[in-house]
Amino acid sequence: MYITLRERLFLGKFVASLQRTAMNGEQRLNLSILNKLVNPHLSFDQKEYGYLIKKLSDRFEEACDCRNEHEINLVQSLIAKLENSMKAYI
Repeated sequence: MYITLRERLFLGKFVASLQRTAMNGEQRLNLSILNKLVNPHLSFDQKEYGYLIKKLSDRFEEACDCRNEHEINLVQSLIAKLENSMKAYI
């Protein structure tokens, strides 16, 4: 999966913000995702894909409520890329 530098930075900040309020299981997932973000050949496992899609979908709803067009487009793009990569992973 290829994501742009802007998307990678957004995803890193987003997952880092989730880390502050995460429980034990989610903390491990967040750390795993953060470690993988530095790799240019980004590859998540099934559980990480599902977790990211769920959390980004929640973020998408928040962005829509705030009418933040830039963030809506960015999150939409990331969700689509993650869903496509998850389908290819299966």
